[in-house]
Amino acid sequence: MAKQDMGMDLDEDNGGTVYPITPDKQYTSTPDYSDYKESFASKNIPLIIDNGSWQCRAGWASEDRPRLIFDNQIAKFRDRRGNIPTTYVGNDVYSDMQARNNVKSAFDQDIMCNPEIMVTISCYDYMRKH
Repeated sequence: MAKQDMGMDLDEDNGGTVYPITPDKQYTSTPDYSDYKESFASKNIPLIIDNGSWQCRAGWASEDRPRLIFDNQIAKFRDRRGNIPTTYVGNDVYSDMQARNNVKSAFDQDIMCNPEIMVTISCYDYMRKH
């Protein structure tokens, strides 16, 4: 990066360190998989869920990689305009500014403290898989 790109004259040594600004991480919404009936319903293949303290991963035992990988958090709030209860799960919490302000995790460090959030995330896993 050129010294002039940052809007500063870095030729003068002022004793400080200048770090470039990196853009925010871009999150994508969780894809919708609807091939359960065609691929897995009649084959008795188990669903594997790794519900970690930071990420939740879910997939079928016959596949190499998990189909769903998302942050293990939710955002529940009432929409201001319509007074409608709204819940975002996983990476979808980053899609709305009001949701970002209400992000909650079921874990406090490595200890699960809020089972209601875990139930919501488990329901989300099952809804996305079927």
